[in-house]
Amino acid sequence: MRRLQLKKCGFPFDIFTFLLSFSLTAQTSYYWSNNRKIEISEDQTAVNIQFFEKQNKKELEQNLQNNKSVQSFEYQSTSKRLLVHFYQKIEQSKVLSSLNLQELIVKDISYAQRLKDDFPLWLTNRVVLELKRGKTLQDLEKALNNQVAKIENAPFDAYQIVELENAKATLEVANQLRENGIAKWSHPDFYAKKTK
Repeated sequence: MRRLQLKKCGFPFDIFTFLLSFSLTAQTSYYWSNNRKIEISEDQTAVNIQFFEKQNKKELEQNLQNNKSVQSFEYQSTSKRLLVHFYQKIEQSKVLSSLNLQELIVKDISYAQRLKDDFPLWLTNRVVLELKRGKTLQDLEKALNNQVAKIENAPFDAYQIVELENAKATLEVANQLRENGIAKWSHPDFYAKKTK
């Protein structure tokens, strides 16, 4: 696994880039699958909370069961992930306080995404991809120049996994790698509940 620490640009350019990418992301959300764009929309009533460490499941569940704003929740101790459905939309900045969770224990928070048929997907901080023929890990590292990331080869080197610092960047990074010609295919490593 490699860890990349990437350079930052000047302040005015960073602000412009952030605002431009934020406005584009807010208007158009999609990911690539089988060479076509799949539209998704952000669900601000559901969040994925990624913890640094495993939490005490009993304490966490007691806290959430008594919370009047929580419709349902699922804690996955193995992946240190908490999926929460609220009764109404909630600002990300208010999620932790509404759940009575300390910021120190939380690695990342991201909203759920929904397909057109309303099926929920949860972003993780990983992108799965296959490099195009002739492209190398160095090309991938260069393409990731705005991200802090770890790159690893999957079993048998059939594909690569890029682990990002936060889940919010996975859609954009996955789409850029596919669209800029580095990857044959690239998509976020979504978590979805098995339905059948």
